[in-house]
Amino acid sequence: MYSFGNTPSVAVCESGEGDRHDAREWTFVIVGLSKREVESQCSQIEEKIERTVDARVKNVEREFI
Repeated sequence: MYSFGNTPSVAVCESGEGDRHDAREWTFVIVGLSKREVESQCSQIEEKIERTVDARVKNVEREFI
């Protein structure tokens, strides 16, 4: 896992479908003091990916522990 950008509270790794060049899955782990803070960070990450990655986002799932 690697930190995402300059945010040490976010880690990301490429997971699933690693052997296919046309399908990638990224898993983000975000830690925060409140659900609101984590949801905000999730939204910012989704927006950044949509703006900067030359790909189509097919699905987004969120799970809170």
